[in-house]
Amino acid sequence: MDLQQAVSEFPIYLRLERNASPLTIVNYRADLKPFVAFCATENVTTVEQVNSALVRRYLLNRQEGRVYNPGTVGRWVHALRSFFRYCTEQEYINKNPMLPIHSP
Repeated sequence: MDLQQAVSEFPIYLRLERNASPLTIVNYRADLKPFVAFCATENVTTVEQVNSALVRRYLLNRQEGRVYNPGTVGRWVHALRSFFRYCTEQEYINKNPMLPIHSP
């Protein structure tokens, strides 16, 4: 499954299946956009190509040179965790790359 396509479908799932608020959907989109951009720089274009090591590199790269509140980083992790749970439920992937990753 194409990563960008899965990310584009995710808000629909949030709205229809999870009854998420419009603000939650906006925030998830905002949190996933830099992840997709990072994946493109790593030549990762499908959901299946994402692994825990890539997610860790993304989180470290995003924080490089800056100090973020642990709650902000936790929100990024939560958005990724929710997205990859969705991908697992939709059977886009067999193994959730977020399982070994914890919030700060």
